[in-house]
Amino acid sequence: MLTRYPPLDSRMNRVVILGIAGGGKSTLARRISAARGLALYEMDKIGVLPGWKLAGEKDVEDQHDRIMSGERWVIDGGGPWKLIEHRTSGRGDDEERRDT
Repeated sequence: MLTRYPPLDSRMNRVVILGIAGGGKSTLARRISAARGLALYEMDKIGVLPGWKLAGEKDVEDQHDRIMSGERWVIDGGGPWKLIEHRTSGRGDDEERRDT
């Protein structure tokens, strides 16, 4: 059972979920998002357009940067390697803001 925290609770405000295909990332992301009141962003929906067309690299990077600038989110999935590195490095965050 998930514990529900107040939406402005300072714990776990930025969550990155990575893993293999079919491993339950999206299910976990939806549950954390709902339990914590965090915006949910799915990299598959950002990087792949209707008709299975790939989004442009610049468009994906711009959306990723906009998401990363937010304070409260869950990002589900991978995307380009450099964006995964950015997401998991804590760059742009001081040590006190980083959720580990």
